[in-house]
Amino acid sequence: MSKFFNFGTQPHPALPYEGRKFFIFLCAYFFLRFLSFFTLTHPTFQTILAAALILAFTVITLKKSSLGFIILIGEFLLDGNGHFFELFGVALRTWFVYTFLVLWFIDVIRQKKIREAFKLPKTLLFILAALDIAFCIGIINGISQGHNIRNIIQDFIPYTFLLLIFPARQYIGQLTSQSESKSQSLYQLTSKHLLTSYLVGSALFSLFTLTLFSTGISVIQSPYYKWFRDVAGGKITDVNDNFFRIVLPEHLLLVPILLLLLSPIIHGRRQWGTWGLVGVGLIPLTLNVSRTYVIAFLIGILFLYSRSYWKRWIKTSGITIIAFITVFSTAHFIATRGASFGWELYGARFAGITQPSSEISSANRRALLSPIFEKIKQNPVVGSGLGETITYIDPKTDLPMTTNQFDWGYLEIWTELGLLGIIATLSLIVYLLFNLSSRALVEGSVLRAATLALAFMQITTQAIWHVFGILLLVYALSTIAGDVKSKVESSA
Repeated sequence: MSKFFNFGTQPHPALPYEGRKFFIFLCAYFFLRFLSFFTLTHPTFQTILAAALILAFTVITLKKSSLGFIILIGEFLLDGNGHFFELFGVALRTWFVYTFLVLWFIDVIRQKKIREAFKLPKTLLFILAALDIAFCIGIINGISQGHNIRNIIQDFIPYTFLLLIFPARQYIGQLTSQSESKSQSLYQLTSKHLLTSYLVGSALFSLFTLTLFSTGISVIQSPYYKWFRDVAGGKITDVNDNFFRIVLPEHLLLVPILLLLLSPIIHGRRQWGTWGLVGVGLIPLTLNVSRTYVIAFLIGILFLYSRSYWKRWIKTSGITIIAFITVFSTAHFIATRGASFGWELYGARFAGITQPSSEISSANRRALLSPIFEKIKQNPVVGSGLGETITYIDPKTDLPMTTNQFDWGYLEIWTELGLLGIIATLSLIVYLLFNLSSRALVEGSVLRAATLALAFMQITTQAIWHVFGILLLVYALSTIAGDVKSKVESSA
């Protein structure tokens, strides 16, 4: 993974325009959001723009599929939750993924490489087949139960992104080749700059949003707030003293990416630039004020431990924790005009774990448990189907509320997909951890740590079958499948 994104190594000295790529990608990050916000009341323009982008992506992929793959990675990293622009009510990301998959499949057929392209390890094939069956049952069950069709489709679409395993195995294998060719180095640097742009963009976007609300330039229920909530899919929560929690769906990627950066540092590939990116990535992570993300990050750091580099692990972990405290304290101190460093906020959040009634989100999560278990009891084997909703008593208003957001990831899988779905999901996690333990030291440790962090986040959020969780699964599974493919070819 570090090889693919070229962190911990010096850039190729012969490559032109290297510095421009980061600037272009960062501009694209903000231009997408700017254009989405200011054209929100002009749906016709958004439709034309989405159609033009899809057409351009199709032409590029037809001409050079590997470049289309890089653009697809860029869309995941720079386009937030993928709903800034839609065509016929379908997100731009979904159009890109399905267009790429169709064109790739046609190319595979044309080259008569179907068997080679779709070959997977038997154990993984068995697990994915079980998941396929579980999701198909979930769709049929959801429709028969009368669930909202839109909710069913929204639950199912991210799972189909797992099909990217097959092209990802092919292209990642090419892009992580040891060859020093100019084209491959260009791909590596492009991926590195995309990742850097994601981190810098996320930090600046979170700080910009915090500044807007902290200074009173924007307020709750303002046009920007509604765009941020309804289009960007985020949350802006007033936690008193002019400080606001800034939460976005793409923040799910922060933990694995920060672990990706820390791993080469622990293994002796230290660069000030990498430490700078860690500091930048900590900004949106701290402003998110998520207990789940923080604990998952700490778990990930714990599993980056290496007996051979234990001193560097201790030093790196210590610096990272100090940096986390410094970044959050500084941001909170400035936003609250010196009122506090904000650790009472994190204290209250973590106190909610042992005393759920003391913190609103913990109280909401606890209130959801009883109706979730009731749903599971009704259909413990086959589940209630995709698109399921639950009704609970809101602890703040004491009124009944209906939602499709379970806030309990594993329980949501069991509720909707039944025993087969939850067993297959757990089996996939175990399969990943087992196979990643046998990979090279740096590569295996960071992917294993990221998988464990994702598995932990799944406890209190739908992380694994979220679009960004699947992006991580695709990378990990494609590298494992690629290893098997390489071994088979070398022994043939």
